Amino acid sequence: MVEVRDMVKGIVKGGQTVFFSSHLLTEVQQICDHVTIINNGLTLFTGTLEDIATVAMPSRRLVLEVQKGSDSILQALKALPSATVEAKDNVYTLHLNTKDDVRADISRAVSNAGGVILKMQEEGGGLEDAFMSLVGKEA
Repeated sequence: MVEVRDMVKGIVKGGQTVFFSSHLLTEVQQICDHVTIINNGLTLFTGTLEDIATVAMPSRRLVLEVQKGSDSILQALKALPSATVEAKDNVYTLHLNTKDDVRADISRAVSNAGGVILKMQEEGGGLEDAFMSLVGKEA
């Protein structure tokens, strides 16, 4: 897969267009700058990867694991304008409503509330999520 990816990128750098068809959407996301999503013979989307992010992708999620959950951390996270928050024990899931990188804001909020972040992981927002969102809308 790495060799094919490098070969395709090399061809594109040479100024040629490559049509790349795959069900491995993480590979498509790494190689392509334009995509067309087809389901059951119908074109559901065509455009740039940036365009699909604004049209079809569900919200990004940031999952935080803190050393010890608390009401003050929950309130600090809920005060952020860029996310809605779900909490379970010491894990907080933030549903982001911005494309901006808000990790520093989140880190400051948790720290100011007396928390220590053990893990911060972004989920969602990829081409596979967009595909599932579009196919779900079509179904």
